[in-house]
Amino acid sequence: MSIVIRVKGANFSNSGLPKLIPTIAGFTTENLKGLFLFEEGTVDQAHSGQFVDSSGLGNHGTLRGNWLQPTKKAFGMQGGAGGIAINTGIAAGQKLTVVLGVKFNEPDPASNVYPLIFGPSAQMPASIAAAATLGSNKMFINAQFIPSSNANDMDWGVYKSGGPITGDATTRKTISGSAGHANSSCLIGFTYDATATFLLAKHAGGEFRTSAAALAFDPADTLAFGLLNAASGHNVAAGVELYLAAIYSDSSEALLDAAMAAARARITGRGVTLL
Repeated sequence: MSIVIRVKGANFSNSGLPKLIPTIAGFTTENLKGLFLFEEGTVDQAHSGQFVDSSGLGNHGTLRGNWLQPTKKAFGMQGGAGGIAINTGIAAGQKLTVVLGVKFNEPDPASNVYPLIFGPSAQMPASIAAAATLGSNKMFINAQFIPSSNANDMDWGVYKSGGPITGDATTRKTISGSAGHANSSCLIGFTYDATATFLLAKHAGGEFRTSAAALAFDPADTLAFGLLNAASGHNVAAGVELYLAAIYSDSSEALLDAAMAAARARITGRGVTLL
């Protein structure tokens, strides 16, 4: 962790001089609420206990419902049948930025099952093969299976249950350039500002953005993430990979880009090739 030296009364913001910015594992610590590197544990052994929050705030993740503990790997965590589901206890607040490194492993996906990687804990499925609570007017990040075009074609998108994402009637917006990528190792980034009604979701291949986003969360909603089912009766296939998750209580494109760059550097350093 870096050290910040403060000089009382001094302001060098417009001086052009370099600034010391505190970081943890390459992530700026300002407004960082949770940093899950998944570097704890013994390789090829089942994970046990909490998932370590490296932010220093103690917001350690806990296994959700009846999901099985994943297996620790050099790249992070690998989930068994049903995937991985983790509760954080971190509130969404008015501003939120999230970066996730993930990979599904769906060999022959069914249509319109929309497996999830992020959302409010109370609306996520309570157990393997249960359904998400979709009448709740809340935001999720998910994948969509598109077998009509290719049996393994999946894209990434943001989905808002119970109402449209923007002023039109659409409840799901695809992140451009992401078709066919959800079964690959990738980074997904999401930033949201309730006051500014700004929402931006990014992937290496493109983005979705709007400055007219509908309300996505209650500020008190606590957050969950992983790789898990959304539709009743759908079990996410074993072999999913979870590399990293970072959660900030602030929102800007600059913050999102910096967090995604830090995540990419950390994950590729483990030998993972990301899109």
